[in-house]
Amino acid sequence: MTFVISPASAVLSNSSTSCFQGRAICKRHITPLHRKGIAQNVIVCTATNTVATPPEKFENESVGDPSTADDAWEGLKRLIPFHAIRNIMKPGQYLGNEFGAIRKPWDDAKVRFCLAYPDLYSIGMSSTGHVVLYSCINEEPDLLCDRSYLPGPDMQEVLQKYDRPLFAVESKRALVDFDIIGMSLMYELGATNCVKVMQLAGIPYTWRERDAVSTKLRSGPPLIFAGGLTVTANPEPYCDLFDFMSIGDGEEMLPAMGRCQNALPQPWRATALVPLTDPVHDRLTVEVRRGCTRGCRFCLPGMVQRPARDVAPEDVIRTVKEGVKKTGYNEFSLLSLSCSDWLSLPSVGLQLKNEMKEENQAISLSLGSQRVDRFSTDIANVIGGLRRSGITFAPEAGTQRMRDVINKGLTNEDLARGVKLAYDSGYQNVKLYFMINLPSETDEDVMGIAETIKWLQRICKTQGRRRLSINVTISTFTPKSWTPFQWHSTSIDQVRRKQKMLKKSLRSSPDVKLSMTDPMLSAMEDFIGRGDRRLGVVIIRAHELGAGMDAWWEGMKDAYDAWCVAIKEAGLEWKYRQSENGEWNIAETAAEEVRGPRDYEGTSPLDRPLPWDHIDPGLDKGWLRDELMRALTETLTSDCAFYDCSSCGVCGDEMGNNITIAPPPVPEYGGVHIPSTDTKQRVRVAFEKRGAMSLASHLDYSRMLDRAIRRASLPISFTGGFHPRPRITIAAALPFGGTADKELVDFMLKEEIDVSQFKQKLDAELPQGTRIVWARDVPVKSPAVSVLMCSATYVIAIDAEDMSINWNDVIRRVLESGPVEVEKVSKPCWAFALD
Repeated sequence: MTFVISPASAVLSNSSTSCFQGRAICKRHITPLHRKGIAQNVIVCTATNTVATPPEKFENESVGDPSTADDAWEGLKRLIPFHAIRNIMKPGQYLGNEFGAIRKPWDDAKVRFCLAYPDLYSIGMSSTGHVVLYSCINEEPDLLCDRSYLPGPDMQEVLQKYDRPLFAVESKRALVDFDIIGMSLMYELGATNCVKVMQLAGIPYTWRERDAVSTKLRSGPPLIFAGGLTVTANPEPYCDLFDFMSIGDGEEMLPAMGRCQNALPQPWRATALVPLTDPVHDRLTVEVRRGCTRGCRFCLPGMVQRPARDVAPEDVIRTVKEGVKKTGYNEFSLLSLSCSDWLSLPSVGLQLKNEMKEENQAISLSLGSQRVDRFSTDIANVIGGLRRSGITFAPEAGTQRMRDVINKGLTNEDLARGVKLAYDSGYQNVKLYFMINLPSETDEDVMGIAETIKWLQRICKTQGRRRLSINVTISTFTPKSWTPFQWHSTSIDQVRRKQKMLKKSLRSSPDVKLSMTDPMLSAMEDFIGRGDRRLGVVIIRAHELGAGMDAWWEGMKDAYDAWCVAIKEAGLEWKYRQSENGEWNIAETAAEEVRGPRDYEGTSPLDRPLPWDHIDPGLDKGWLRDELMRALTETLTSDCAFYDCSSCGVCGDEMGNNITIAPPPVPEYGGVHIPSTDTKQRVRVAFEKRGAMSLASHLDYSRMLDRAIRRASLPISFTGGFHPRPRITIAAALPFGGTADKELVDFMLKEEIDVSQFKQKLDAELPQGTRIVWARDVPVKSPAVSVLMCSATYVIAIDAEDMSINWNDVIRRVLESGPVEVEKVSKPCWAFALD
């Protein structure tokens, strides 16, 4: 390894390189921790990489300026010092440089929106609705829409340390600069995250405070609204926080503000953004059906998102094919509350798999939880690949009686047939979702879950094959508004008792993995979700006491304690304890008596006004009461999309009607696709990596190259095995935060192509911060670039204002000092030594 000091002439040498035939240097830069100017006073540390490449010498080429960067990178550095950026986990999530990001001139927009997702970037970018609304608003020429996300704890500390407000990722403007800020509230306890966003943005928490500021200054904070399923169900607890609410589908609300389209599913809008930093669900998501009419009596989305609306099969096929080409994703998912009820699933799924097989595309399809009664061999082939590892079903209850109570519409025969078919189709693992503490549930119903699991394992036995593995998730039922069970309450003590019963029963069961949700937060979700406007002060106080990101297990206990203190200070502890202890269990009252008993005001409990009664999702409250009666008498209600109308009150001129599209014929299954492993050409490419791309990890960069190759439609070859991957070989991982003049990468192609054409196509699909320096043919049989590389040239630029410092002595003392222990904060915490 050779260390060179510049501008001084002295050189320290400590070479330990083994040279191969040919010589090339891959020059890299470690961007300075502090940058005040690096034009003259720099320290250069080099380590030479030797690779068998075409004879070209780079030793005398200019290193270039490591500070050269794209707009996203420069914008972030203007807000936060670089040394602080380097210490943030996944700083790329704050750049706004996703493939497909839309940047409009600020001054040209008449109305400027910011969609501030009140959760981490990895979750917000996985939200299809978030991406759809972003695309929808930006399609209007006089509207601008940017995005912001709740920063991670490390970024929150940085913003507070440098007195920076929360900003939008694309424009890097503070949220207070926008006209309208929209937040999606997807679960009840997420309201504290909304308050955190306002705090970081420097915006008053309540509409009254903001209104006072606007009146005083004549130009106050932006209008802030909330949408999402939680708000649609019951906006009352959150009314103090927002200026207005969006009830229902966002695409219906936006015409009044930004002239977007109606609420029919528009799956093509979800292909707008491709993040460079991996989100939770890193794939193309295509909506195939909105709404559900199964009528499960516990399900909020199935009630308030009526009527059901199918997407035309040809639109789904076109969206998937164009979306895969546009984004470069190697996986797509079909989205619906119940994909199995989209009747075109088998035909469209098999058609897409067959066509992608013909085009040699290694694209996989994933689906969420399946209706086990609709699971078929065709669907097994749709989602199956070379290796069928696992599949998910949701029986919800362990006995036939309880499944009738909740109107699941699933028999024991359906469950056995579906799980056995999955096992026979090659699936070794099955995940099952159940709920406990449902109305009228008995201990026998609870133990029925354990018995069902053991029974399914017994029927899924094949000679010479191991037993079916079952992952079981037991969640606590939380009553939701606008469902037939909205009058029910649960008891935490009963939940814990039933959980212990299941743990004891399944403790000795082989190949069964059991997980359960914590009932504490379930009770808190119930209390907030069915509350009224008195809870506004509770939400703000819980935030001040530290509640936030309550769904993350690391802070669950602290969050629960904060909520309890906030509720007590608001004088509502008595009400919460009633909810926590189960103030009214409808199962304890006979069906014929539920309407009968009267309270001191002379009204039945079912006739009392509820905080959300003034919201109109289209459902008839009388129908919900009737459904409750049917539940207590274990009577099923048919699916009105395929059978008789259930008279829920939704369908009509105002809300529309169910749209069910007949499926096309199911094509013959073309078999499992094995992508080509042929190799006809090896192309070696040198990439420049600067600016924002320096904040991409090695895995992020590899994923970016994979998607760029797919978008460019280049004939890449694949590896073999159960999980084929494109044959792309990066010479060596670049340290995080470093830039590079020439990063060497090999691409193995299954067809020969002109190298200049390869370079032109691939270069056009690369994001800002990286480009191709050169591309050349290399013999196919030659060793990979990762094998040939023996050294790399590193350039480290630091502040060196005092030129009297003898940098040779500094480097010598560092080298002679021995190992330097560095504490690395991660999971788990550990230390490593630098020799």
